[in-house]
Amino acid sequence: MTNKKKRSGVVVAFMILAMIISKLLGMLRGVLLASAYGITEEATAFSAASRIPLSFFDIVFASAILGCFIPVYNSFSKDDEKGRNEFTSIYLNFMLVLTGLISLVGIVFAPQLLDLIAPDMLPETALLSARLLRIMFPLIVFAAASYTLVGVLQSNGKFIAPAFISAVSNLLVIVYFLFFDKSFGVTGLAFSYTLGWIVQLLTLVFSLSKKEYSYKLLLDFKNKAFIKALKLTPLIIMGSWLAPVCMLASMRAALSTGIEGAVPSFEYSVNLFTVITGITTYGICNYIFPELSSLASSDDNDGFNNTCRSGLSASILMTVPISACVLVLAPYAVCVIYMRGSFDVYAAKQVTLILRSLVPGMIGFTLTEVLSRIFYAQKQPKYPVLSVVLGITVNVILSYTLCTVSGFGLGALGLSYSAAILGAGLLMLILAFVKIKGFFDLKLIINFGKIIISGIISSIVMHLTVTLLGSNPFESGFFINVLHAGIGAVVGIAVYFICLIVLKEAYVFDIFRKVLKKR
Repeated sequence: MTNKKKRSGVVVAFMILAMIISKLLGMLRGVLLASAYGITEEATAFSAASRIPLSFFDIVFASAILGCFIPVYNSFSKDDEKGRNEFTSIYLNFMLVLTGLISLVGIVFAPQLLDLIAPDMLPETALLSARLLRIMFPLIVFAAASYTLVGVLQSNGKFIAPAFISAVSNLLVIVYFLFFDKSFGVTGLAFSYTLGWIVQLLTLVFSLSKKEYSYKLLLDFKNKAFIKALKLTPLIIMGSWLAPVCMLASMRAALSTGIEGAVPSFEYSVNLFTVITGITTYGICNYIFPELSSLASSDDNDGFNNTCRSGLSASILMTVPISACVLVLAPYAVCVIYMRGSFDVYAAKQVTLILRSLVPGMIGFTLTEVLSRIFYAQKQPKYPVLSVVLGITVNVILSYTLCTVSGFGLGALGLSYSAAILGAGLLMLILAFVKIKGFFDLKLIINFGKIIISGIISSIVMHLTVTLLGSNPFESGFFINVLHAGIGAVVGIAVYFICLIVLKEAYVFDIFRKVLKKR
């Protein structure tokens, strides 16, 4: 193993560790939110108000910043420090002006936005939600600046600080819950969310060296690199619509069900879904994307395809056993994580139902995140857009038909969300097979098959294990649930890796063979 490979492994390991810490703190933030507000009208108001600016940012800016900024930034030669700095300043200033104006519009027209996106709230809930939305809408300004600086850091080989920034903001919100929530309530919570994004931005600023970036007040929007990034923006913006648009459509569908606590129940479920899938996917995606951009710019097709295969395989390899654990152990996890304070058994059963129905979307999430970055690195955003259009269409149709016509209840929200993401991921996989020469081969497809088979066997064994233990998670105590879920997870994951070795899955079997050879 070369020094470069060793360093890559260490960096990815630290990134995943940082991601796990950040996601666990995010989960703790969700636990405290559920404990304080449960699935009450206050929780509904806060869920709607916090979801709108974040979804709006994801729809318009998140992927556009990283998908446009990083490839153009990496197209500069390493010696052209001045060119990179000027481009970064122009891009950053453009984003600050644009998000500032949009934030102002959002503050002024907050009630109208809520009427459009969440029209079925009670009048008192809508008034509270509008007030909270006005407090949180400015966070998109700090989010845009943060994402731009993340692109600079990642392009300069610094991955740990960007992976840790959400941990800092999550910690701030946790401190608010522990010491200030009883005094300032949900309004203070909205302020703490906005302040969390400000802290994220300051953390990134302090992580940058002058060599990597030195801010200048430049507004030269005729800059060639800026125009190049801007031309990529429309398709990349559309390519980022899947999750946020589906989330808003699902929130609206949840309100139409008339089921008590539908919106916060779906919010808690999706938060867990995002934490779980993010741990297995974002670390690898954030690491390989700058490298893919450089390889695509240098026309290194073999290196590009090898990086694509290894990144996608590693992500699927980690996602499958975790998906199996969620499918089988969801009620134990929900009770352990959320069931305390205002979060009762009814709420736990609702969240469990939605979380289990989200499981098929975990594979789809991995496929869409990895493959979209592969297409963006090749400057081919039209293929993710086609997948997004399919996914959103599926979500809108299913969320309304299943919720209102078929009587599936809240489970329909998870199923429609899963179907949308999985459908988009599979279409993107087909497009990658057709459009990227040398990326797919028979060995890769067989390898994926071995991973899926191992996951299915693992979930069956896990189910049998917890059934033999014979406890009802909604009636058992905290420690029994932790013990039984832990036993089920350990047995299931052990069976998963044994199956991978027996089936000679490429990556795991290679590691196993090397270990045996050394011994």
